[in-house]
Formats: sequence, C-alpha cells, structure tokens
Amino acid sequence: MLQFLKNPFKKTPAKDVAFARAFYKLFGNAYKTADFNNEDIIEKTYNFNDTIYRTVTLITGAISQLDYKLIKTNEDGNKEEIYVHPFLDFLKQPNQHQNFWDYANIEILYYLITGNAFTYKIAPETGVNAGKVMQLHNFPSQLVNIVQSDNYFSPILRYEIQYLNEMAIEPNSIMHRKTPQLDYKSLYGMSPLEPAKRLITTNNSVRTASGKILQNGGMSGVLVAKDSQGLDQASLEDVAKNLRANFTGENEWGKFPMLSEALEWVQIGMKGADMQLVEIDKNTELKIAGLYNVPSVLMAYDENSTYNNITEARKQLYTNCAIPNFRNFLKSIEKEVLSTWGDSSLSLEVDTRNVPELQQDKKALAEALSKADWLSINQQLTAWGESDYSHPDADVPRYILEKTFSGKTLRDETL
Repeated sequence: MLQFLKNPFKKTPAKDVAFARAFYKLFGNAYKTADFNNEDIIEKTYNFNDTIYRTVTLITGAISQLDYKLIKTNEDGNKEEIYVHPFLDFLKQPNQHQNFWDYANIEILYYLITGNAFTYKIAPETGVNAGKVMQLHNFPSQLVNIVQSDNYFSPILRYEIQYLNEMAIEPNSIMHRKTPQLDYKSLYGMSPLEPAKRLITTNNSVRTASGKILQNGGMSGVLVAKDSQGLDQASLEDVAKNLRANFTGENEWGKFPMLSEALEWVQIGMKGADMQLVEIDKNTELKIAGLYNVPSVLMAYDENSTYNNITEARKQLYTNCAIPNFRNFLKSIEKEVLSTWGDSSLSLEVDTRNVPELQQDKKALAEALSKADWLSINQQLTAWGESDYSHPDADVPRYILEKTFSGKTLRDETL
C-alpha cells in the first residue's frame, strides 16, 4: 500500500507490455483490431475514417453556431451580462495566429478524438499583467508526454512536447482537459473511440471490401446469345479475357459487351454478401455516431426523414452534444484562464441566441411565460436565460404587480 502511495502512476515496463500484447494477440485475440496509441490515433481515425470525421465535425460545426457570454454575479446574487471587458477582447484573439473559434475548434476536436486537449498558457512574469494569462496555444495531444512524479498528491512532474525537441513545460502552464479514465495509473484521458476499436475496424474493412467490389466487378449486365449451342473452351477463355480487360474496374462501370447472334440482356445484380456489406456499413456508421450522441438522422441515411425530423435532430445535436461540450470547454477556460484576471465574480456561460433551431423552443417558452402571471419578473428572466433585475418589484409575482399593486412599479419604469 505504501508503495502504491509513493508512485501509483508508474508505468509497466515496456518489455512486459510488449510480451503481454504478443501473448494476447496469439492466444486471446482472434479478431484483430486497430491498435490505437498517442502517436497514430489521429491518422487511424480522424484522418482516415470519414464516418468519424463527419461525426465530430457535425459537433464542432454546431458549436461554431453557439456563442459565449461573460457574466458578473453581484453581491446580492443577481447576475448581469458584461458586454465590454478586457477579457472579452483577449478571447477574440487568444494568440497571434488564431481567433477564438480557430483555437476552440481545434481544442475541442482533440478532446473528442483523443480524449485529451492540451493548451499552453502564457502569462507575463512581471509588469501590471504579471500572472494574468494573455495567450493560449493548442498543443497536439498525440504529441504531448506527461512525465510522472513519485508524489501521489502532485503526480505531474512536467509536460514534454515531442515536436519541439522534447520541450519541457511546467504543469501550471498547461491546461489539460481530459475525458474520464478508470485506469487509476494513467494521467491521460481515454479516447471515446477506444471502446469502439472493433467497430472502427469493421467499418474500415467494409469500406475496403466495397472498394474492391467496385474495382473488380464493374459490369452491371451482359448480352448473351439466345440460341447459341455453346462455345468451345478456347472461345470461352477468349471471351473471359476480353471481358476482364475491357469491362471491369471503376472506369468501366456501366459498360456492357456486344456479342453476336440473337442476344438478350441478363442483369448482374449485387450478391447477397455484397448487399450485406451495405447494411453493415450503415449500421457501423450509426453506432460510431451514437458514441458521440449524434442523431442518426443527421448521418443522411434515412430517406424518409422529414423537415420536422431533421429539425428535431438538430435540436438534439445541440442539447446532447454541442452545448455540453462547449460548456465543458468554457468552464475550463473560466477556471484556468479567467481566474487569473483577478475578478472572482466573473464567469462564462453558453449563449444559444444565435441558433435558429433553439429559437423555436424560445417562441413556445415565451407564450408559456406570458400566461404564467404567478411568476415574478426575475423568475421569468431566469427561465428565459437572462440576468435578473435588481429591483424590489422584480421578485413579486406578476399578477400582484398588474392587479393589486398601487403606485409606480417596475412595469411603469421599464415601459
């Protein structure tokens, strides 16, 4: 137990890991799957598999339609949105090469694919802005090494960046967002794609097989003689050779040979096994999308989809994927960056006002709130997602203000 407390994060010796993997592949792993690691996970998923690429870019595309807002919580507990602040100016351009959305999209993509996102924080050591984070830079998560210490309560000794000649960076200069990892020995997050290695391997294999079918089976049909008495073996071989040379391959798709004598058309349809590949491809795509809670309708496979179905799926994309991921990202910025600006009353929240699909819900909410006169103005503002009014009347039920309250009210002041 004391040894565990001394260094619970100590890695298993490489030779033991290599032996274990070889043993498992030989005796316990009849189905070969993709071997993900920090070095090639990007190449084997995002850069190679179009299903994964489409799934995660659906999420980041939805996130790019969102916005953020800076909120100040006053001493009385009321909140107000801040529209002009130096921190907002900083977020617009977190470094000299990227605007906020360039930086945020890359950070979130790394998080979605690898389960880890590393941001290098730069803060001046002297001057009026000493200690205040003034720049944010993405680091490729597959190229960041976490050097572990022997201290259980402070397990990170430093970070090393492979492509920068093993550049060493102090732990407090890195913002590391990571997914939950149940391996207590690991300081890395687990890629959401790790449990889906078999699924991804199947999806890749189906694509490869489908490509080979297209390359090697280009004919869609053939013309044959109705009254032919048959051909000798040499003639059959000549016909087969001619067909292979001139009527197969992706460039010959749809062509058909011309034969002499009385002819009839014979359609060459897909074999049962080939048709199963199509279904397997569809099913694996939908399951991969399901890993990220992306609605299947948006994967463009449901020919019976209606406008209402797609609209509802878009709402689900925001509520189940985009908003939770963006909120997680903003809370990390709030904790690691905004906190260094010296005002603990400030926070960051997701702003959905620019999303058309969610505004229809706002319309329904507005109609419901207009009839809910038992709520106070501040309760209605909270339900609407806006900041409270700091006025005594704002916490009084609306029907009292409208029917029984005498004198000048907040309603009178704001008209």
